[in-house]
Amino acid sequence: MWTRIGPKRPQENAALTAPTVALIEQNGGSQSAHLARAVCGREPTRLEKPKLLELVHEAIQARHYSPRTEKTYVSWVRRFILFHDKRHPGEMGEAEINAFLSHLGVKGRVSASTQNQALGAILFLYRHVL
Repeated sequence: MWTRIGPKRPQENAALTAPTVALIEQNGGSQSAHLARAVCGREPTRLEKPKLLELVHEAIQARHYSPRTEKTYVSWVRRFILFHDKRHPGEMGEAEINAFLSHLGVKGRVSASTQNQALGAILFLYRHVL
């Protein structure tokens, strides 16, 4: 549970101080809003845009998937992005997905069920996150 630090009325502390902004940026991610509320007693004025893998985490958690499924899907999405030299999946399509799955089968020598698992993670990314 968060406890408020600072003045009881948030309007007295209208601007984020430099150390507070640094602390928010240092912790980053989805906790930065909670941190700003705890430190200043109000919503932060600037937040970083959530990263793609964080969005995947949140989408999986919102659907109450198993923690192991979450870990596996995020891992497959990460491998997919790294395979294509860190290109954003929004820029890629069917050809890139086929290339990744073919690479897994030919070079990675994985089974068909492993390819299906990777495909499931990529489909989740495109259907529910992007």
